[in-house]
Amino acid sequence: MRFNLIGFVMFLVGIGVGVGIARSVGSTGEGLPMVVGGPLLVLLDLGYRKARGGKMFGRAGGTIIYLPVWLWGAAWAALGVVYIARGH
Repeated sequence: MRFNLIGFVMFLVGIGVGVGIARSVGSTGEGLPMVVGGPLLVLLDLGYRKARGGKMFGRAGGTIIYLPVWLWGAAWAALGVVYIARGH
């Protein structure tokens, strides 16, 4: 598995905040944590990348399995929207 430490930390923060907010409003489904955590991952990674030079791809920010964390966050948020639409 290929990941870097900053990407792993960003992912843990996104998951933690997403699940925490979802649980605090009483949600037990999978969609809300994903819809909250996904955009947070995008903001964390793009903010970090901007501070380090502004490259969207490459090693300027967090990566997990060769993919940038912002891409994981966008996909996670989109999947969360699908889950909410299906009632999960």
